[in-house]
Amino acid sequence: MRLFIAADINDEQKEEIAGVQSMMKNHIADARWVRAPALHITLKFLGEVEIPVKNIITLLEHSVHRFGTFKISLDGWGVFPHFRHPRIIWVGIGQGNDELRALNCKIDHAFAENGFDFANGSSGKNKFLPHVTIGRIRNPTKDTTFSLQEINDNEFPVIGAADNELNYINLYRSNLSPQGARYKSMAKIHF
Repeated sequence: MRLFIAADINDEQKEEIAGVQSMMKNHIADARWVRAPALHITLKFLGEVEIPVKNIITLLEHSVHRFGTFKISLDGWGVFPHFRHPRIIWVGIGQGNDELRALNCKIDHAFAENGFDFANGSSGKNKFLPHVTIGRIRNPTKDTTFSLQEINDNEFPVIGAADNELNYINLYRSNLSPQGARYKSMAKIHF
């Protein structure tokens, strides 16, 4: 079973991102855009997991139960790994960035203390950067790079969605299909 842990964003934020995607679609032809219902902030990708889901839920409940509610706002955008070879287009997090990093760290430590070693995150190769993936570029070209740089320099809209109050994380199951990934919530773990 392919699993990941995420923080959900609210509907207004999803609508704002859909507007950003719409604007970008006019400039970036070779991207696959994330559908609005699937937009989220990945805190930890677990990948294919063989251990019982109830064990993961229990571990998450113990690690975040006293974390505390906080607000998330959307702010800015970028690409991974870099503008010279863009593969992922993302929207960043303004308010709540530090809290999401701390939450990721708590989750990482909880898994590590219990003998689980999942890829990346704050204790892996890549430093955790809270973001919402909005698109994936299939085959980046010089035109794609130029268009993204032009958007960065001139056109990227201000995201004015209301802050999202976060008081839970979600354990999702990911099913891959030719139409894109489909997510099913396995459990909401409240703080």
